[in-house]
Amino acid sequence: EIEPDNAELYLYLGRTYLAEDDYENAKAMTVEGLKLASDDDDLHFTMAMIHERMESFDEMVDELRIVIKLDPEHSEALNYLGYSFAEKGIRLEEALRLILPIYAAGGTAARTLSVREFDGAPGAARGRQGMSSKGCRVAFGPVLQRGVTG
Repeated sequence: EIEPDNAELYLYLGRTYLAEDDYENAKAMTVEGLKLASDDDDLHFTMAMIHERMESFDEMVDELRIVIKLDPEHSEALNYLGYSFAEKGIRLEEALRLILPIYAAGGTAARTLSVREFDGAPGAARGRQGMSSKGCRVAFGPVLQRGVTG
């Protein structure tokens, strides 16, 4: 029996549509889930990935910031936001502050330096290459030479 008041159901439906590249339905299902559980970091992370795939960068950033506010140690959101800034060459000091603690802690992001992308399945990643090691050095080199503040 379908439970229309079950936010997790909408999360899985949203992720399923996302995996099928059906972004409009993915967004609609995730919005319904957020109506039921506005403080669910998984729903917000899924919404961020939908915005990323729809090339809505600012909305993606907003959703990732919500995830991090809800769970300051959410390694996927920290990694995704940091590398998104780095790939665009913006907010590099903030990008380093987001990413470096994950590496220091030996988290998932530390073990998968150049791979980051949600594939619609809970807890999984698929192999879209993120920044290469050389790309990281080019993007972060000037910031590292100055030192990261804050």
